[in-house]
Amino acid sequence: MGGFLYTIQNRIVCWGEMVQILEKELGLPAHLNKQPSQPGDVPQTYADVSKAHRLLGYMPRTPFEEGIKKFMNWHRGEGHDEAINCSTDL
Repeated sequence: MGGFLYTIQNRIVCWGEMVQILEKELGLPAHLNKQPSQPGDVPQTYADVSKAHRLLGYMPRTPFEEGIKKFMNWHRGEGHDEAINCSTDL
């Protein structure tokens, strides 16, 4: 899968890993429509939370996969037992 990287909770998560986690938790296969990179696309993103840590004591503690699981448990607990219907290609 694609080579884009995301930094989540001080850990790099590859785009392909992100898609696999979402597929698993949503219970749906991703329908990928790969396109060439567009002007302005960046190969890696990184959120610098040092200011939030310094001013607010904020420190991310939930790994990406665990956060997605928690979100899906909350979503289903809100009465949305069906899988999320995403009609657009990723």
